[in-house]
Amino acid sequence: MRRSTGNMGERTGTCGGECHRDGSGHDADTMHYVSFLAVEAEHPQAALQAAESFLTEHEGHAYDWYVVGGRWKGACNGDDFICAGDGRSAFDDVVVRAVEARDRHFNDVRQHLFGPDARVAPEPTERSETADAHEAYLERVWESFRDTSEELRRLASCTSVPDAHGYSLIGYYLRQFAETLGGEYGCNSYFYDTVARTNTTSALYERVSAKPEHQWIVVVDLHN
Repeated sequence: MRRSTGNMGERTGTCGGECHRDGSGHDADTMHYVSFLAVEAEHPQAALQAAESFLTEHEGHAYDWYVVGGRWKGACNGDDFICAGDGRSAFDDVVVRAVEARDRHFNDVRQHLFGPDARVAPEPTERSETADAHEAYLERVWESFRDTSEELRRLASCTSVPDAHGYSLIGYYLRQFAETLGGEYGCNSYFYDTVARTNTTSALYERVSAKPEHQWIVVVDLHN
């Protein structure tokens, strides 16, 4: 794992994360993704070490470099990590935001595979520019859905392994969909429980109920 060194106030390392701070999207030019990692540790330095130890397993897949905080510096209630034992309200807010980002990504992939869904599209308002953005969003998803549907129909008729170049869209979305459903860690996980090895929160909150002072969230900026 390639990483540079730093102190607690300026931690740097091999990078990773999502490109928009609010978790709403992905910038293909920068390829940064936000990742909120749940770890179990007795103190802040151990929490950071636990997060970095977990990340060493995923170099080359989830990221090519990462930094703790990075573009999301302070995302954990003003810091790059937060402990459940220091205040459940702030801790829960961080988890909720991470899960919401995870679900937005899941729904985006789902719509590209199965068609746009008005339930998860941006809500239009009386402001015309917002309504226009809403319509533009739906059109982008419909266009991508038509492309991926065509690729899937062609793939259904294949009797031997096809040229992957001709199925780039469907391959990408199927990988993302399967990775999320399987609870695997990747750059688009957004939230991940490194102790239970799952992208869900139930095991985390079982531990929070038993030993809140040992449960942490660490925010990481992944580059991929």
